Amino acid sequence: MNHLTSIDECRDSKDRLLKKGCMLKALYMKENNCMFSPSYFSLQDIIQLTGQNSIPDLDKVMFIYTLNFVVGCNDASIFQHIDALQLQKLLKRVDDVLIHLSGRVASNPSELYRSIF
Repeated sequence: MNHLTSIDECRDSKDRLLKKGCMLKALYMKENNCMFSPSYFSLQDIIQLTGQNSIPDLDKVMFIYTLNFVVGCNDASIFQHIDALQLQKLLKRVDDVLIHLSGRVASNPSELYRSIF
């Protein structure tokens, strides 16, 4: 495994995850017609905002907690032990969620999120 590639993919993942957080906040403000979003979203908030089934399955819960871990992790060395294919899979899933959310947030087509894949 190429550790440099894994770390670079992790940084890209973290940037994408932060973008997802911003998109969740924008969606919350749009749907609730307010100027500010909460500083923290519960698991139930995230599930409701992403329009998924209100009863999450284990896969969705693990995905959400993995995103939370990656965003909060300040030690990039831990990602040297993660397979690059797993990071790529995580990036693809985040990309899919961003595409879905941007359709609900954007007010015109030029604001839509464009896939990196």
